[in-house]
Amino acid sequence: MLPPRLNAEFAHVHTDGSLHLALSQEDQRELIAKGWGERHPLYSPTVNVVMLYGPRTDEELESAKAVVAASYRYAAGHAPAPRLSRSAPR
Repeated sequence: MLPPRLNAEFAHVHTDGSLHLALSQEDQRELIAKGWGERHPLYSPTVNVVMLYGPRTDEELESAKAVVAASYRYAAGHAPAPRLSRSAPR
């Protein structure tokens, strides 16, 4: 399940540095549990979009890169990585 139009981009960045992206259910749970983001207001079982907060530090940027890579793998149908990131939550 991809973003609202089902054929839209797997992720996009906003001017504040936050991102909207599609993730597997497991990665969504991890992202939210770590406090890195939240479900998009339009989220539903068929509209699979979450928001990743904009990174503020180099460490958070590395975590954001891992989340974007997970989104790409998910959208492309590739196997997920073992974990989103080893970085500490926000």
